[in-house]
Amino acid sequence: MKKEYILFIDSGVGGLSTLAETMGLMQANFIYFADNLHSPYGDHTKADIFKYLSKIIKGLLKKFNIKIVVLACNTATTSSIENLRTYFKDIHFIGTEPAIKLASDSGAKNALCLATPTTLEQVRFNKLKSMANGTVRTLSVPSLAMSIENNLLYKKLNFRLQFLKDFHLVCSSAASHDGVILGCTHYSLIKHDLYKTLCLPIFDGNFGVAKQIAKLQKNNSGCNEVRFYFSRKEMGLTQKYRKILSQILANKINVC
Repeated sequence: MKKEYILFIDSGVGGLSTLAETMGLMQANFIYFADNLHSPYGDHTKADIFKYLSKIIKGLLKKFNIKIVVLACNTATTSSIENLRTYFKDIHFIGTEPAIKLASDSGAKNALCLATPTTLEQVRFNKLKSMANGTVRTLSVPSLAMSIENNLLYKKLNFRLQFLKDFHLVCSSAASHDGVILGCTHYSLIKHDLYKTLCLPIFDGNFGVAKQIAKLQKNNSGCNEVRFYFSRKEMGLTQKYRKILSQILANKINVC
C-alpha cells in the first residue's frame, strides 16, 4: 500500500505551530507546504487564495497519497475551505479558525481577536463572532504575520525592530481585555511571549485541529516523517523550518 501523508498548507512558518500540536498527539507521515511565494495570504483576495491552494493540492496529489489536508492558516480556511471541499470531494479538509468559542466557553467576556484583514472580512468569521457569549473586539495588524516570520527566519535588526513595533501595538491594544484570541497561526508562534507580557489567557485553535486530525487518521506510522515543500525556493530554507519546528516541539518528539 502506498504510504499515506497528511498535508499541511500555510503561506509560511505559522502552520508549524499547528503541525507541532498534531505531532504531540499522534505519529504519522506529514507534508508541510509553505506557499511563501504568496505570503502572507492576508494580502490576497478570496479568489486568488483558492487558486493558489487548489494548484498546490493538485500538484502534490500527483506524487503522494493524501487523504487529509489541513489548512493551517485562518485566512485560507475562512476564504476557501468550502470551495475546496466541493472541488476535491475525496479529501478530508480540516481548517483552522479563531478560537472564539473556546474563549467564550472559558469565560472571556471582553476578548480581543487578532486576525488578518482578509479573515475579518469573511462571512464565516462573522458567524463565529456572533456566537460568542461576550464581546469580541477585533484588531488587524497587517504587518504582524510577516514580521514574525522574518524575525524567525532571518535574524536581521530591521526585521527585529518591526516585530517589536508590532508586538508592542498588540500588547497595548490587548491590555484592556480579559483574553486574546489568535486568528492567525503565525500569531501562535508568539503565544508564550504574549502570555508572559500580558498575563492574560491566550486562545488559539491548534489543539482542536490536532484532535480532529487524530480522529480521522486511523493508521498511524511509527515515525513522524516531515517533508517540506515551498513555492519559492531559497537556500537553507528547509533547515530553518526544521529548526523552528524542533524549537516548538522542545525536542520532545523525534522528527525524521
